[in-house]
Amino acid sequence: HLLQENMHLSEFSSGRINPTELVGLLIVKGKDFVDGIENVYRLIQGSCSILLLTEDGKIYHHSAMKGKVCNTVGCGDSMLAGFLSGFHKNHDMIEAFHLSLAAASANAFHDGRGTYEQIMRLNSILQNESADVFTVAEQDA
Repeated sequence: HLLQENMHLSEFSSGRINPTELVGLLIVKGKDFVDGIENVYRLIQGSCSILLLTEDGKIYHHSAMKGKVCNTVGCGDSMLAGFLSGFHKNHDMIEAFHLSLAAASANAFHDGRGTYEQIMRLNSILQNESADVFTVAEQDA
């Protein structure tokens, strides 16, 4: 879709397209921000694990954690709870971002719900990884 419009995307050394840049370009292609987000949803349909848009226009993306999914019930609630807990602790968006993914993943990887220990173990893995970052260019009004 974007390649047909002569839009160029960065590639990782593995040859894969940078998913955060792709999401950013899809947002910018919308008539406005809401249309851009709907564009992402329509074209990607959940294949990005987690996105965070900050007030300074940066989009943080992290792919789904590797693991065997046993249960997806409550993953969205766990993600929100993890984010709120992480943000409440230090008002650090990136810390909250990591904790939200860890909480949702712990829930998904276990029958029932993930425990605090499981969440913290996954969160420590995420602390050693970096999220992809893309800055959204302001659109013409």
